[in-house]
This record gives sequence, C-alpha cells and structure tokens, in this order.
Amino acid sequence: GWFDAVLTQRACQLNSVSSLCVTKLDVLDGVSELAICVGYRLGGTVLDELPWDARALEKVEPVYETLPGWQQSTEGIQTVKKLPDKARRYLDRLSELLQVPVEIISTGPDRNATMVLRDPFAP
Repeated sequence: GWFDAVLTQRACQLNSVSSLCVTKLDVLDGVSELAICVGYRLGGTVLDELPWDARALEKVEPVYETLPGWQQSTEGIQTVKKLPDKARRYLDRLSELLQVPVEIISTGPDRNATMVLRDPFAP
C-alpha cells in the first residue's frame, strides 16, 4: 500500500522520533505517480487522525495526496543534490507531513548507497 503519513506522524509523536531514515528510495524509481495518505474520510467528514473507536476505524477510507514520480534511477546516488527533483520533493513532503527531518536516505542495497545528511547519534 501507499505511505500512511497520518499513522506515521502519530507514531513519531508518541515515540519522540527526532529524525527519519528513508530506505529503498530506489524502489520507487519509475513509478509515475506516488500517493500519500494524508487523512481519513468517515462519512462526509475528513479526519486528520485515526479515530480511536474500533467501529469507526472499520469505516474510514484513506484520503490520498498524489505527487508525480520520477522516471530515472536513484540507485546508488550518494548526495541529495544528485537525486531527481521529484524525489527530493517527495522526501520534503514526507518530512513536512511528519514534522520530522529526513536525515538518512538509502538508494540501494550497497552500504555506499546510504546518505547520512546528519548523524542522528552525534551530540
């Protein structure tokens, strides 16, 4: 399924997440359009968080925001500046929705395909 920003943002809040690591960005290469769940529809109302009631939760439908995908390979890219513009916009949007910065990005299985924008373990 598509990325659920509402649920992930709540998990970030509950767990005091201070940064994100986005792995396997290269898996999205060639996908023409990406969807991100930004809310839930319950009846005629759009909610910006999951309802706590299990009966209501059974009835919600995801509300998606779509972003254009990138039609080029990101595999092995080692600097953010070399990522396709649309990939950078996708990462920026995730960070914005989750209210947490993306600080590590991987673009392939190789150890060298990991960008550490800021070391999360540094003081």
